[in-house]
This record gives sequence, C-alpha cells and structure tokens, in this order.
Amino acid sequence: MTINKRILSTKKLSVTQSELLLATGLSLVHYDVLAIDKVAYDITGGKM
Repeated sequence: MTINKRILSTKKLSVTQSELLLATGLSLVHYDVLAIDKVAYDITGGKM
C-alpha cells in the first residue's frame, strides 16, 4: 500500500522551496490564506 504525503502551506512558497519539497517525493499545495490587517491604536492600547 502506498501512502501519498502532501504538504499544505498557507504561505506561497518560492520556486526553490517548492522544488526542494517536490524532489523528496511529497506533493504540495500552497497559496496565501492568511491576511494581516493593520489596526489603529493609541499609546495606551485602546482602539481609536
């Protein structure tokens, strides 16, 4: 029985990173899932 191993990356990988992982026989799914939103705040830590 063959077990296929897959890596799910939540960050887009570089070509070099992808090639290194694929060369090991792993399958790869990668895309940007996470987003960062800036939040304004004052020096005391309260939201503006």
